[in-house]
Amino acid sequence: MWRKIAREVVSEMKDWTKSGYEIVGVIGIATSPSCGVNTTFDLPKSFEFSPGLKLEDLEREYMSNYYLEHLTISGEGVYFSELKKEMKKNNIKVRFYEHDPFSDIKGQEVEFAL
Repeated sequence: MWRKIAREVVSEMKDWTKSGYEIVGVIGIATSPSCGVNTTFDLPKSFEFSPGLKLEDLEREYMSNYYLEHLTISGEGVYFSELKKEMKKNNIKVRFYEHDPFSDIKGQEVEFAL
């Protein structure tokens, strides 16, 4: 599934560049299991964590902090991994940026330098 979507996106990227557009970057989401650039979600570990959750623990701050501390690992998401492979096959060189959604929760402003 991810490979098919990556092929479709790369096909669109090729169309855009043929039409004169410049693709300046791809933005991913830190800790995303699909769109992480440098960090992703430890899916196997999350299966161990989820059954032990108590209903009273299901609040945003607790979940965000636990997620950040225990379920984040270095690596790329499965979709971005496929997207990068397809881009490489088609000689498309674009920088990848990673947005950290937890910076929003902490009230931090984020800028991407292109």
